[in-house]
Amino acid sequence: MVILLSLCRPSITRADIGGYRSWKKKEHGEFRTWIYGFTWEDPEVDMQHLNMTADDTLFVITSAGDNALHYAISAQPRRIHCVDMNPCQGHLLELKLAAASALSYKEFWAMFGEGKISNFEELLDTKLSPFLSSVAYQFWRANASAFHSGFHMQGYSGHALRLAKWAFLLGGVRKWVRRFVDAESLEEQGRIWDHHLRPVLLAPWITKLFFANPVFLWNALGVPINQMNCFLKEGISAQQYAEDTLDPIAQYG
Repeated sequence: MVILLSLCRPSITRADIGGYRSWKKKEHGEFRTWIYGFTWEDPEVDMQHLNMTADDTLFVITSAGDNALHYAISAQPRRIHCVDMNPCQGHLLELKLAAASALSYKEFWAMFGEGKISNFEELLDTKLSPFLSSVAYQFWRANASAFHSGFHMQGYSGHALRLAKWAFLLGGVRKWVRRFVDAESLEEQGRIWDHHLRPVLLAPWITKLFFANPVFLWNALGVPINQMNCFLKEGISAQQYAEDTLDPIAQYG
């Protein structure tokens, strides 16, 4: 099984590389970094409905690469083509594939589980670089600090996570966030969400200021204006869209 990375625009060739920051070509102009550091969807739902087999070839939006990796492990299809408008997402999937190939479990978990690893540059040069394309290597050389202060808070989706932290802090419910993630049942998780977290994160003023803001939707959540216009034309408000997106997290875990 092979995972192939593709871009909607021409990729950068090895001859284009002249320095650590020379990856900033035209295709990186619109996207200076990745949007998603981790995938938000549950790929198990796809596995249940798509009946993937070893004879299949998949065409997948790259995003953070987690769905493609899940399909590769669970279904072991013949080939997976990963395509994304944002070339930085391809660089991230390359890094995850390289890390899975070259690092120990402890090192891999530090990078993508804890989101922090002190010797990322050393690992990049000594273990990961043989598994990376030239442009991906240059990209991560220029963005090595992402693993110094917390990978999950980096990229555009980091804006959304910082908003949530800020809202929970102002709402005085940070202790309930911890209880939410430590809940021992979906019922307990649902109660905490309904009574403590939902009133804060889905407050009308937050929806109006952020979830109804096309700039925030695109730059923090990766929702393009055309997608926003689609649900608005269907009569779905930004408030309803936010509720339909976040409520299932508490209901289904």
